[in-house]
Amino acid sequence: MHPSKPQTLLLLIRCVCGLVILRVALLFYEWLLCCISSVFYLLAHLQRANVRKEVFHKSKLHAEDAFERKNYAIAAGWYNTAIKESPCDATLLSRRSLCYSLAGCGNAALSDAQACVCLRERITQMQ
Repeated sequence: MHPSKPQTLLLLIRCVCGLVILRVALLFYEWLLCCISSVFYLLAHLQRANVRKEVFHKSKLHAEDAFERKNYAIAAGWYNTAIKESPCDATLLSRRSLCYSLAGCGNAALSDAQACVCLRERITQMQ
C-alpha cells in the first residue's frame, strides 16, 4: 500500500529534520575537535614556556655560582644560555660583561656593556 500525500510529506519532513540534526551534530563535532586541538596547543606552549623558565633559572644559578668561584669564562657561558632564554634582560648582559672583563675579553665586555646601556635606555623610554 502506498502512503498518502500527507504521510509522504511527513516522511520527507522527518528525513530533512534528521539531516539537519546530523549536520548540526557534525558541525558540533568539528568545533569540539578544533577546541581540543587548541587546548593541546596551549598546553604544549605552556609546557615549553615552563621548560624555558627552568632553563633560565638554572643557567642563572650556575652562572652566579661560577662567578662566586671566580670561574669567569664558565660564568659567561652560563649567562649566554640564560640570555638566550631572556634576551631583553639588561642585568644578564651587565653580569656577562663583567665576566668577560674579568676573564680578559675586553672587546666582548665592551660589546655587552654597550648593549646593556642601549637596552636600558629603550626600557626607560618605553616607561
